Amino acid sequence: MSIYEIGYMENDAITINKEKEPNIRIEKEDITFIQGNFKMIIALRILLLAIICNLVYFFGLLSLEKILLLCGYIGLSRLFFYLHNTIRSRWNIATYFVLCVLKYYLVVWVFMDWDFGIEPYLIVLFSFPILRTIEHSVKKKYELERIQNAVGSLDTFRVMYYSVLLLITVFGFLFFGSGIRWVYSIGFFFVFRFGIFALIKSGIYSRQVG
Repeated sequence: MSIYEIGYMENDAITINKEKEPNIRIEKEDITFIQGNFKMIIALRILLLAIICNLVYFFGLLSLEKILLLCGYIGLSRLFFYLHNTIRSRWNIATYFVLCVLKYYLVVWVFMDWDFGIEPYLIVLFSFPILRTIEHSVKKKYELERIQNAVGSLDTFRVMYYSVLLLITVFGFLFFGSGIRWVYSIGFFFVFRFGIFALIKSGIYSRQVG
């Protein structure tokens, strides 16, 4: 995440200078600071990664081979974040999808590797990257009106997405013998998203600040 977050800072402070209608997400003072110290920030975060990797190797938490693969994996995510911040077209939807996959697969790969086969990766794929990419594609800048109209309210769409997915996983478990982990995983996210949806509709919770 230390390296991955460089892409966020690049997007919020550097890329905005290339856009006609940039999405300003952080304070002006923070933007100025990042613009003036961006190279130093990158250097410090790479140094932090190097220290962490050395500690992980010293305490025998990961093999040298896996640490090197991990660094290559992180480098790949950095490359796609650079492409995502450089490309200004609908291709950003594709780069966003790859970034989501790389981000959410990392934890699974580090802690599970392939001990449980491909199932954890498929669960993560349907739980996060596919949904997040659909949500990203409905941004006004992409002008994909059909998708925007089909998705509608994101909070409602998230509940519907996990509802359909949960029904499919339960059906698969009952009639085709698919893993119960699918039901547990998707069921958790359905309850989570439905809870947020209910809180918003009841007025207890609001996404508006202030």
